[in-house]
Amino acid sequence: MRELTAEIIENSQTARDIFLLRVRMPEDFNQEVKPGQFAHIKVPGDKLLRRPISINDYYASERIMSFAYQIKGEGTLALSRAQAQSDINLLVPLGNGFPEAKGRILLAGAGIGCAPLLYAAKCCGGDCGAALAFRSAEYAYELEEFDSYVSKLYTATDDGSLGDKCYAHELVGKALDEGDYDAVYACGPERALALIRDVCAQKGVNCYLSLEARMGCGMGACMVCNVKIGSREEWHYKRCCKDGPVFDGREVLFDD
Repeated sequence: MRELTAEIIENSQTARDIFLLRVRMPEDFNQEVKPGQFAHIKVPGDKLLRRPISINDYYASERIMSFAYQIKGEGTLALSRAQAQSDINLLVPLGNGFPEAKGRILLAGAGIGCAPLLYAAKCCGGDCGAALAFRSAEYAYELEEFDSYVSKLYTATDDGSLGDKCYAHELVGKALDEGDYDAVYACGPERALALIRDVCAQKGVNCYLSLEARMGCGMGACMVCNVKIGSREEWHYKRCCKDGPVFDGREVLFDD
């Protein structure tokens, strides 16, 4: 991890409330970037805390890193106003990402949780599938990019305006029934991840979950982003930013 200043080369809207930020890293940036890692971004002009945003894609030869983010509050709204050819401060790469792919992987995303799965698809080398669920067609993004990286693309929306009319966990169940997958890499809201994990358990497939959490420092010092790990009878905390954000789905304890 290092703190650096990158140049914004694009910051444009790609779907309803969804923006794509593309930056060019400094010439001396040579850190390994793994799928599922994230950056802690200092929003230009914002004096509040940095925003943790997952790495959407990375082109090492061109030093171009992208972030797909959703406008949810004042910070992300301010970020959407950042202009191309201006500078932005990052702490990157942070966290532990998805494990190195062994066998065929199904990438499962819900909403903005689909964002970090694009780079994972690229690193899988094409031998993977993707099950992506959105609220409606107007919220869907980067489907062409996913389709170019995966061998099978499943889509769904809550209202049926794109793909199947179902939720993320139901789409995952369909994909697992139709394909021979060895593990699932998932990202999205907590409720969606809990249901995806249940489906994977029923199908006898391991799953790894990229969790979303509010973060202060992004490096494990402030203890804001604690995650319960263990069982109902015996559990402890781990830090989402430092120990995660990716965890083995079997060890995450979700609140009811």
